[in-house]
Formats: sequence, C-alpha cells, structure tokens
Amino acid sequence: MTRVGAGASAEVYLADDERLGRRVAVKILHPALAADVTFLRRFQAEARAAAALNHPNLLAVYDWGTDSTPYLVTEYLSGGSLRSILDDHGPLSLAQSLMVGLEAARGLDFAHRRGFVHRDIKPANLLFGEDGRLRVGDFGLARALAEAAWTEPAGTVVGTVRYASPEQVSGERVDGSADVYSLALVLIEAVTGEVPFSGDTAVSTMMGRLKSPVDVPDAMGPLQSVLASAGAIDPVDRPTAKQLGTALFAGAVGLAAPDPLPIAEPVLDPTPSLANPSLSSEAPHESPGERPGQPDLDLRPDRVSSPSDGEPDMTLLAGGGPADADLPDQSRRERRRRRRSGRLLRAVKIGAVVAVFGLAGLVAAVLLRPDAPRTFEVPDLVGSDAESVSRTVKPFGQEMVIRGENSDTVAVGKIIDQSPPEGTLLAEGENIRLTKSLGPPMAEVPTDFEGLPQEELTRRLEEANLALGEVTLEPSEDILADHVIRLDTLDRSLAEGSMVDVVVSTGPAPRIVPDGVLGVTLEEAAALLAEVDLVAVSTEDFSDTVPAGAVISATPPIGSEAARDSEVQLVVSRGVPFFEIPDVIGFDPAAAANALEEAGFTTGDTVGPPNRPVIATDPPAGEFHARGRTVRIITRNS
Repeated sequence: MTRVGAGASAEVYLADDERLGRRVAVKILHPALAADVTFLRRFQAEARAAAALNHPNLLAVYDWGTDSTPYLVTEYLSGGSLRSILDDHGPLSLAQSLMVGLEAARGLDFAHRRGFVHRDIKPANLLFGEDGRLRVGDFGLARALAEAAWTEPAGTVVGTVRYASPEQVSGERVDGSADVYSLALVLIEAVTGEVPFSGDTAVSTMMGRLKSPVDVPDAMGPLQSVLASAGAIDPVDRPTAKQLGTALFAGAVGLAAPDPLPIAEPVLDPTPSLANPSLSSEAPHESPGERPGQPDLDLRPDRVSSPSDGEPDMTLLAGGGPADADLPDQSRRERRRRRRSGRLLRAVKIGAVVAVFGLAGLVAAVLLRPDAPRTFEVPDLVGSDAESVSRTVKPFGQEMVIRGENSDTVAVGKIIDQSPPEGTLLAEGENIRLTKSLGPPMAEVPTDFEGLPQEELTRRLEEANLALGEVTLEPSEDILADHVIRLDTLDRSLAEGSMVDVVVSTGPAPRIVPDGVLGVTLEEAAALLAEVDLVAVSTEDFSDTVPAGAVISATPPIGSEAARDSEVQLVVSRGVPFFEIPDVIGFDPAAAANALEEAGFTTGDTVGPPNRPVIATDPPAGEFHARGRTVRIITRNS
C-alpha cells in the first residue's frame, strides 16, 4: 500500500481490494482513538450510516472496522481535492467555482434529506475522480471525532474552524444549514483566495462569525446574493442545499463555459496491484522469502502449478494453515473472524505479496511459465466498477464486451452480470461479456405543464412513469385556481417512478378594500378600487350627514378581503332628504300637529283659535321641504 495523504487524525493509503480487484483508499485513524469507547460507538454508527449513502456526488464507503485501530475503506479518487487544486494552481474562475458548488450542493441535499449532516465542509473534503466529478468525503467522521475524548495534536479543535458556521462556533445544535454556510465560504475562497472572517487565531475567527453575516465580495458577481443568503448568521435565514443548488444553477446564466479543473494525475502505487500485477517494481528483484513475516514460497517456473496440474493450495499461498473445511465449526468461525479483523493490517504490512498471491497462484503460473497454456480463470466481476474491470483482465489478453442495462437496484456503473461465469477458464483473446448498470430507467419530465389542470398533469406524469409528489399551493395572477404554476425540479429527466413536486395555483391573491373610498366622490372611490383590481358599482340614498355626491358606505366594508375583479357596492349620498307637507285642512289643531310630526316636520305657533278646524298650513300642503322644517297651523277665526 502507498501512503497518499495524512492529517491530524488519520493517514490515507492507496490499496487493493483483493476480492473485487479494484483500487481503494484506506483511511487509518489515530491509534489513540481505538481506546475511546465513546468515539468507537459513534464511529461504528456513523460509518454504517455513511456506507448506506449512494449518490454520484458522495464518496462511496465500502467497508469499515475498529479491530486494532479504526479505519474506513472508500473508493479511490485519483483527481485530488479542491484544497490541492487551490494550493497548486491558484484560484478558480467564477464558472469553475459555480460548478464545484453545484455538485457539492447536490451531494449535500441527498444526504440532508436522509438526516445526515457533514459538519466539516472544507476544500480538503471535496474530492475529484479521474472523470472530474466531485464527491463530498468524510461524511459522519466529523461528528464521531467531535464526541471523542482524544484531542488532536497541539490541542487543535476537531473540525476546521476556518469554515465553521456560527452555530458550530457557539456550540448549538447544527443541521444541514451549517454545511450550506461552510460551502459558501469554500466557494468564496475558491475564487478570491481568502476565507471570510479568517483571523490570526481560532478565537478571532470564531468571534467574527458570531457578530455579522458573511460579506460576499464583488468578485463573486451573479453569485453574490446567493452566497450572502447562505452566509446568514441565523440558520433559518439560509437556503437549503437544494435551494442553494437551484440558485447556483440560475446564476450560471450569462457565464462563459468553465474550463476543466486542473485535477491531479493518477497516483501509481509502486507495489503490485491486484488490478494489474505488471505494476510491481519489487517482484522481479525480491523473493517473498526475503520479506519479514511472509511464507517462504518458491515462484520459479518449475515450482508453480499450471491450471492442468490441479488446484493450488489457496491456504498455503495466503499464509499457511489448514483449510477452513478441516476445522470444527466453532474454530472455523473464529478463524474467519480473525482473518477478517486482521485484513487491513495484513494489507498494510504485506501489500505487495498479498497482491500477487491474491490471484491464487494463477498469475504466477501464466506470467512466469512461458510453456504454460495461456488460459485465464474468470474472476467474479459482478458488483465491480465497469471502469476498473479492464485492469483485472488486461494482463491475460481477454477482450471485454460491455453493454448497458437499466437497473432499479444496482448503482450506476456497477457490473450486474457476466458471461462466462466466475471460475470459467478462457483462452487468450476470448471475450468476456459484461452487463453494467445504467441506473433506473429514465423518464422524460413533461415540459408543457404551465397552466394545466392538476388532474391533467397527474395523468401526464403517470403516462411518463412518474408520480405526482408534494403539492404546494400558491396564489397566481396569471394561472387559474387548481392549475399548475411550475414543477419543483430543474431536471428534464428523472428515474422512473420518481415523485415530482408541483406548485399549484390558488388563483389571484385576494384584494383588500382600501381605506379612503368613503366621503369622496364616486369617481374618486372607483379609481381607488381599480388600483387594486376591484370594480365599483353604486346606488344612491339620502343622508343627513354626508354631502350629496359623496360615498356613504361600501360593501364589502373597508379592510375586508374581496376576490380580484369582484364588485364593491358603493352607496352615494343624495344629500338631506325632502318630504311632502301633508294635507291637514279640516283637522283640529292637535290632530294636524300629530300628522305633521309623523311626516318629519316640526309644528310652530297656531294662528287662530286653538279649538277651530285647520284651514291652511305655512308652508302649504303639497310642498317638499327638508325633514325638521317648522310648519305653522292656521285655524278659522269664526
């Protein structure tokens, strides 16, 4: 194994997966952690959970253990980290930084929606494969280290303070928004070369985070507002990882296409590789017997069996001892347990020899005996990466025919099936036919969805082998109620069976009947209503208090809600009402007074004897006068 990196809490080695013939990265944590019961418990839980995360932008975890020292086995990414790119090549362009953020946000969104928080997003944990695709690494490790009693060398804080969120600094509970904050700092550093709030000491850095939001420099261009929201002090004010990715995608409009990232060249392991035995630089010069602690095996051509000589003794080739089949059940289980628990340490100590012997002697027989038949025992390739299987069979001159097939259960790029099966002997040049997973069958997302009734969209999604997901209601000035405003996805194709979230219109937002329509003219009131898309209709009525021509009342009343374009009934004053003076001639004065008062008038002095019949009124009967007018009663003198 080759040491390819080291940090305060772990060392990373490039190693070979003996079973699947692929290169992997082995992260061996500090030996002091093996004695920390709290750490081991958290490490086991986090490693098991991280191994279940399967996403193109998350580092795949293949195995883990806590035997003599805690370790993780992950996919090997030869392209290096964002940290190494920035250190070796300097800042990225804005478009390059945007693509880094977009891929990181996709991975974080996948993890966050499954309850995982990274807690240590930094350039060193953003890794690249040979294909240039970004993976977020070390999921779960930061949380396990945070609960460890062991302190990193020099008393450093577990996790990277330079990229910590305010809530991490203050020791509060963290969620996915902490990762969003850290990613914003990483993207700013990637373009400007400077990390916001980065002080001379850890304390000054932490205090800066607690006092103010991130001040995003002008160099971030169209990403400035996006990153400003991601750098808010309060987590509730930040976007989710999905929202951040959507905003970054929108920010790409107008930017030139990014240049490829200057990822590192693949690191070649100087020890023999299961994937390609010819990579060994030690085997031709050193016999296995010279390596301490290894069996003294003779690999001379006349000492190695060819396939026709019978099956080689796999147990002796791997290090001696009886075969499992010859042991009692309990001993056999214990032997298997010990063999598994010591697998990592054996790989560290005897990497080169293990690689050679891992092919059960057949490699030596073919490569070292020129007179041996050029045959090849087909290995078990199912589950391997399609990109790596060629290195396994290349030394034997075999040809591979790889076809793609959709699968709902096997990850993209993994081998689903092989022909011929494992153990078959093939002559040189014969074909191995492999079927690799293309992932779930993809379905095209409808594009003409805007304005469709929700029922129609549901039908179209079902026809496309998709399903209606969460429905969010939102008012719209242009889309009718119960009709689709937009789909909550930017993807034009999704895996069959995926749920598609949708935003559906509730129709126009309700209007508020404005203040100011009372006491003004009908024209003025109608103009105020028109400004909020309401329609004035009017009737007239008398008013003792409101001048003629002014609005007396509105229905619905002021301050209440009304549907857009609905009518508001306005009552316009006709002024003080006029009433007809009744005819009371012939009445006695008392009866005449009652009749006048019932009609709304006031009686004045009676002219003439009070016991004589009424012969006239002043004003006379039949005239119209305002309510309350004083009317005099005139009686006959004789």
